[in-house]
Amino acid sequence: EHGINDTREKEAALKGIVSFGEEALPHVKNHLKKTTRIAWPIKAIKQLGSEDQVVNILKEALNFGDIDFDQNQVDKNYDILCYLVDYQVPDYVEKIAHFLKDADERVRFACTEVLVEQDNPAVPGLLEKFLIDESSENTRIRHLVLEAFADKNWTIANPEAVPEGRIAKGFFVEKGGKIIRQS
Repeated sequence: EHGINDTREKEAALKGIVSFGEEALPHVKNHLKKTTRIAWPIKAIKQLGSEDQVVNILKEALNFGDIDFDQNQVDKNYDILCYLVDYQVPDYVEKIAHFLKDADERVRFACTEVLVEQDNPAVPGLLEKFLIDESSENTRIRHLVLEAFADKNWTIANPEAVPEGRIAKGFFVEKGGKIIRQS
């Protein structure tokens, strides 16, 4: 019952905020930058602003600082990256690539998901290092990158570096550098 009441209160607050229209947008944006609980502010932003405004606000809310010891900030970055996967931000891929080095695997994975969805020729070069990364902490990322290279017909820069063309189970590198699946 408390959860139902809590949700009703949040919905009423959201309705009140949205009733102010675009005038409320800067206030919600500032709140999103400060808070680590982002679901409801993002709901408000999506109702108040255009898609471009939503994307720009989400980009501004990312924390590029040294936050490894602040799990709430790490979670916030993860959540924002999960939202950004639905948007094109090709002019921002170099900046987002910062999160490929994050200590949290979830953040690295979400970053990889965002990058894979972008229409930017720099993306394969940013992700290629994961093709040969057999470390256990990057297993999911490696598989996602292998799938992306195969699905998008991206080529690797140095196909000769892959012995006998086999890059992973079920994936091979052709002489031209394309990765193909084989059953």
